[in-house]
Amino acid sequence: MRLSQLFPILLFCTCLSGATAQTFDLQSTHLAVGETFTSRVLFELGRWEMVDSSKLRVDIFAAFLQKHDSLVVEIGVHTDSRGPKNRSTILSQKRATTIADYLVAKGIAPDRLIPKGYEGTTPKVSDDAISKMQTPAEKEAAHQQNRRTEIIILATDYVVDTKK
Repeated sequence: MRLSQLFPILLFCTCLSGATAQTFDLQSTHLAVGETFTSRVLFELGRWEMVDSSKLRVDIFAAFLQKHDSLVVEIGVHTDSRGPKNRSTILSQKRATTIADYLVAKGIAPDRLIPKGYEGTTPKVSDDAISKMQTPAEKEAAHQQNRRTEIIILATDYVVDTKK
């Protein structure tokens, strides 16, 4: 694979395999149910609008889903633990829905996309660990790890219902 082919892959996400992040190969034909990919889709602070630079990442994923039209995926959006829980719940769900709506606008069937907001329920770095960090920069970096979008492959056998 040439670097020009690899660059868009790196723009979108990495595959999580145990504790090691691997490159997500958009050319892959061996995708498995349960595989999880993490992406840095960024949103405006406290809002659910994607920043313009993140739209390119989602465009790349739309092209991938168009190529792999038998996949059904969950779009899981995580927030950090700061802020009121009810606000984080709403915010993470609306962000997940924003990504799904964007993909639908790009031609992806809505029944292939399951948007799910996780708020701060599954952090990569615990609040306890963050509180023990020495500098504000370290703490912010840890919070950034917790703010993420994960794509989980739920099915690899989707078939378009032509009777609709």
